[in-house]
This record gives sequence, C-alpha cells and structure tokens, in this order.
Amino acid sequence: MTHFLLDTIFGTRSSRLFNPDFIKHPEDQDTFQLSSATSSWQHSFEEQHFTSSQNPSMCETPGDLQHSRNNRDGTPDSTVLTSAPDDAPWKFSDRTEAYHRFPGIGNGCNGEVITINWYTSDDPVNPINWTKWKKLIVFVITNYTSFVVYMASSIYAPAQADIQRVFGVTATISSLGLGLYLLGYGTGSLVFAPISKVPSIGRNAPYVVTLRAIRIRHLTADSRYQTQSEIQAIDITAGDRLYQFLIMPWRINALNPSILFTSIYTELIYAIFNSMFEFFPLVYGPVYGMNGGQTGLVSLCNIIAVVLAAVPYFTFVSLVGNAPSRAEKQLSPVDRLLPALVALVFIPAGIFLFGGTSRHDIYWIVPTIGIVFSTGSFAIILQCIFLYIGFSYPRHAASLFAGNSFAKAVVAFGGVLWAHPLCESLGLQKGMSLLGALCAVCVSGIFVLLPLGERLRRKSKFSG
Repeated sequence: MTHFLLDTIFGTRSSRLFNPDFIKHPEDQDTFQLSSATSSWQHSFEEQHFTSSQNPSMCETPGDLQHSRNNRDGTPDSTVLTSAPDDAPWKFSDRTEAYHRFPGIGNGCNGEVITINWYTSDDPVNPINWTKWKKLIVFVITNYTSFVVYMASSIYAPAQADIQRVFGVTATISSLGLGLYLLGYGTGSLVFAPISKVPSIGRNAPYVVTLRAIRIRHLTADSRYQTQSEIQAIDITAGDRLYQFLIMPWRINALNPSILFTSIYTELIYAIFNSMFEFFPLVYGPVYGMNGGQTGLVSLCNIIAVVLAAVPYFTFVSLVGNAPSRAEKQLSPVDRLLPALVALVFIPAGIFLFGGTSRHDIYWIVPTIGIVFSTGSFAIILQCIFLYIGFSYPRHAASLFAGNSFAKAVVAFGGVLWAHPLCESLGLQKGMSLLGALCAVCVSGIFVLLPLGERLRRKSKFSG
C-alpha cells in the first residue's frame, strides 16, 4: 500500500508537505545508504554543459558526504548520506532551495554523469515488480480514460436531431459537433507530442525513474544523477523534435509502401466507424421508430462488440504473441497481423448486413448484429496495425502514431460530414454498400502486406 500511495498525487503532496513516516521513499529513510544502493549504476564522463543556474564549484563535495560518487581508485564512498554536518553548504535544510540551485539539467560535476537506474532487481518501484493489484488499477484507469474519450464522441450523435430542430441547422451542420471533436482529438497529438518529449514538461516527468533522479538531486544538491532520457535530451533541439513529429511520419509513409497502406486503411475504417454514429439516428429512428434514448441504448452494442472481440484476440496474444518472449525469442512484426486476416473479412460483411437489413420488415436486432461484426473487427484490426507499426519501427513509433492519429482524424472528420449527403443521394442501402465495397477492396492489401511486409521492413532504413 505504501508504494502505491507514493506514486499518487496524494502520496507525493503528503510526502512533501507533512513528511509522514508511513509515506517515505527509500532515499528519504534515515538509514538509507546511497552508495550501497547505487553501486551498480553506470558512471561516465561527458563534455560539461552547465546551465546558467549551475555553479560548477558547488558540485565538488567532500568525501564524508555519501552520494554514490566513486573515489579516484574506483571504489565507492561508503559514508551515510546523513553523516555530513548540518551547516555543510551542500546539505540544505530547505530541499526546495537545493533543488532549484541544482536542477540537474546538463551534465554533472567535472563532466561526470551517473545514470539513474533501479536500486535492485526486485525494486518495488519498478513497474515490472508492481503487485497484481497495482497493475490492475493502472490498467483500469488507462482503459477507463480511453473509454470516456470514445464515449464522448458517440454520445453526441443521438442529440443531433434535437440540435437541428432547436438551432434550425442542416444535418451536415449538426454533424460538425462530432467532426470537430474528432479533428481536435487527432490534431492534439501533433501539438503535444513534441512537447511531451521535453523531460521537464512532458511525459518523462511521471516516469518513476525520472522522479527518483529528481529526488536524489534534491537531497544531494548534485546534478550528476540523471536518467538516460535526460542525458539523451541534452543535444536535442526544439527543431529536432518538430522535425521528428511533423516531417518524419510523412517521410516514412512516402518511402515505405507497407506503412503507407496501413495508414490509408486505418484512415478508411476509422472514418467509416465514426460515420456509423451518424447512420444510427437515420436507421433506428425513421425505420424502427425509436426515440433518442432507445437509439442510444442500441449503440451500447459497440461495447459488446469490443468485449466479444477481446476474447479471441487476447487468446492469440497469450498463446502466440507472448510465446516467443517466454522462450526468449521474438515474434515477427508481420506475424502480429494474423488476427487481422480474419477480422478484416467481417468489416465489409457487417456493413453489408447493416445496410441491407435496415428495413421495416426485418427485426432491428439483425442490422445491430452487423454493427457488432464491424465494430469488433475495427478494434482487432487497429490493434494489430498499431502493434505492427510499433514493433517494425520502434525508434519512430511515437512519430508514426502521432501522424497516423492526425491523418485518421482528418479523414474521420470528412467521414462524419459525408454520412448524411451520402444517404440522401444514394439511399441507405446503396450508401452502405459503397462503404462495404471500399473495405472489401482493401482486404487484398492485408494479404499482400503479409508476405511482403517483412521484406519491405528489413530494407527500410527507418526500421530497428
């Protein structure tokens, strides 16, 4: 329970404000010896990059203050952190002052850098060593957040008829609420992804190793203690980050046919998936006489579809995807597309079923089954493609995901706006048949990608 609280906002604030004994990090304990805990950490000497807030002379500390600095003969100092005199200039009573004076940006004392790592192999702070309950809680929170994001988009669709009536706008204008939400969702990744790579601002700060580095620098007023991500970020400029996230995804798509196909295909099915929320009121209202609340209840079939699809997919991951790891081998990124070969058939099948059976003389559950087929298959295919991209191009995965999210959002924005004009021009059955035919054409692309994908990946200069 203590380690769980330490990682929460409550635990962090309580530790700083009240310093209770039951919520203390290992390095806050009176008996903690940093040298014994960090003896295996890597020491290196790099070119100094002191910031304006750092004073190199203050980095030199006497040998009686133990903070894992090796002696000249290579043996680590063995004195305790608390053994320094209280009036020592490097031992501040106000830890905030020490932290601000030595923020740890840039290389450490005399060019020496100590790379922060776990204290032991069974360090409870290491996510690999978390208890099952802690892993479950983090898993639930992450998925709940994702659930809320997607629910916020779908919950808007049943209210569009009322928006048209109250504000006197057309169906296409009322669709802008959903379309702009999707566009903002995708655009945000391009804006915040480069920022998130800055250790002092973005997603590195919550990383437990980075937090540990901040605490050690705070306690010792020694800027040598840095994480690998902080060391790597020293020479990366803002222009480099912008290039990585704004240009690199399009370069990889332009020079790699397999990635280009996965991008186009995910854009298409994502647009169709979101346009289906526009078709719901057109089917279950006029055809089956349901009100907005009943139509919203029918849309819960999307949750059922994802749950049903998770059973065979998780079975594949457990028996096939994770088996090589247990045998200390690697599964080819292309092999992770195998579930998609089955799922991609159900997308056009579900769309044809939904469009062809949405009639007064056919019970409403039949087209709903078509929605279940399509939505479950959407989930499996997107998951397979994301894993394929991540394992094929790990160095550029974040850039590719950011670019992919933006492209999907733009096409989905158009998909939401084309839904009503498509049905008005062609009718529901023909309009859905057109979308199903587009998905059916893309089926062949996956079967081509499977045998050629590995060869294309190995030839690509972006892989590895």
